[in-house]
Amino acid sequence: MQLHGTDSYVYMGINSVATIDVGAIVGVSHFFDLDFNALTEVEEEVWRPMLERGTGIYLVGNPLACRCDIQWLINNAKFMSQLDPYAGCANGTLLRDLQPSSFEGC
Repeated sequence: MQLHGTDSYVYMGINSVATIDVGAIVGVSHFFDLDFNALTEVEEEVWRPMLERGTGIYLVGNPLACRCDIQWLINNAKFMSQLDPYAGCANGTLLRDLQPSSFEGC
C-alpha cells in the first residue's frame, strides 16, 4: 500500500503500526502523526525523504529502541526540530535529550 498526499496532515495514531516500508509515504508535506504505535526503529530510508520536504513527524508513545538506526536523525538538528519534542525511546529518554556522542561506534 502506498499513501499519497500533498499539503496534508496524516493521522495514523493508535493503530499498532510496527513498520513503514520504504516508499510507502509519498508527498505528505505537512505532518505525519504516528503517535502511540509499535515502531521500534526510525529507518533513514523511510523517514529522510519526508524530513527533507519539511514534514513534521510525531512519534510519541512508540517503543523506539534508539540504537544505531537513529544516529542519522540525532546528528541532524534541522530534522530533530521537525519531531514532536516529546518523542522518546522505549526506556523513557526523550529523543531531544540524546547526544550524538552516545552513538560512537555505530
